[in-house]
Amino acid sequence: MLRVDGKSLPDFFADEFSKPLQLPALQFGSAGRRNDSIAFTYWLGKDQEMVAGINVARNFENQNSEQYLEPKNPATSLVCDAASLAAFYDFLLNGGKTPNGERLISQEMIKKYTSRIYFSWDRSLRVPLAVGRGFVVGTRFPSNFGWTNTGPCFGHAGGFSSIAFGDYRTNMCAAIITNGNRSSRDFMRRFVPLAHNLRHSCKT
Repeated sequence: MLRVDGKSLPDFFADEFSKPLQLPALQFGSAGRRNDSIAFTYWLGKDQEMVAGINVARNFENQNSEQYLEPKNPATSLVCDAASLAAFYDFLLNGGKTPNGERLISQEMIKKYTSRIYFSWDRSLRVPLAVGRGFVVGTRFPSNFGWTNTGPCFGHAGGFSSIAFGDYRTNMCAAIITNGNRSSRDFMRRFVPLAHNLRHSCKT
């Protein structure tokens, strides 16, 4: 972003999305917030959880340090609440329009990023995974978004403790945020039934 627009990723995201959507809690990094106002993430599982050959349990809570928040890595430094995250997914489901009708992204662009382009075995997580250009997407098989027929869904997990997604079929979105992490298996045990029941309670 610095090369293209002269802005850092956090500033660009705030100017282009957080402010127009009136979601001040949706920011990369601490964004001036006090550390004691942020819920840190904790490892509650066994001493070993291997991802891509790395034991992520060993240093998992290092993510709570300023070192991880301030570089503004988009993979690790988004800090927000569940309501703001769900509102952002609602914006995407609404075709890139703000609540007052202003268009920030074209509907065609959103579709490109929320549609499947690849499906294969993820060797890091050791699960079958379908992905788009910017999101994990659903399949006919069990996925993060439910037990069956999650093809119209797109979203992403946060660590082993949170998930947010949108569902084109039911036009619903959800964000479930916790801060206790145990394992990828525990994530599936906790969140897949929740996502499945939420989607099926909103059938249209």
